[in-house]
Amino acid sequence: MQELINKSEARYNREIARVVDRILDSEARVVLLSGPSGSGKTTSAKRIVKGLKSKGQKSIYLSMDEWFKTVDLATIDRDEFGNPDYESPCRVDIDLLNRQINELLEGKEKQLFLDYVNAWSAGNAETAIGRFTFGFKVGARITAESLNGEL
Repeated sequence: MQELINKSEARYNREIARVVDRILDSEARVVLLSGPSGSGKTTSAKRIVKGLKSKGQKSIYLSMDEWFKTVDLATIDRDEFGNPDYESPCRVDIDLLNRQINELLEGKEKQLFLDYVNAWSAGNAETAIGRFTFGFKVGARITAESLNGEL
């Protein structure tokens, strides 16, 4: 079993190295990964960033969670079983995402915070990436307005 794990890990690492080389060859400035929950997007993104940095390319990882829209259970897309579809691309605030990625590509300074609450408390909400955090327990964005001035 350990041999299978080692071979799988080695193959995965070769694939990551191949992706890093393709990114460098293409001179891409933005790379997006997609897939269902638990498919390895975050792990792969972090390994790609590490690979790019090891080759002298500055890079950062941004989580799409920062651009999730607030869940409205009355109008949210449903899966084939009638359950809320939290995986739907419609859950992402594409306009905000596009605007902020374009601002980064234009060279505008942005500050990366783990979440909106930290950005807001530091007085940097206007230059923060995402400008909110998604509260999965409540199914909504956490913003300054929802905090009512409390941290």
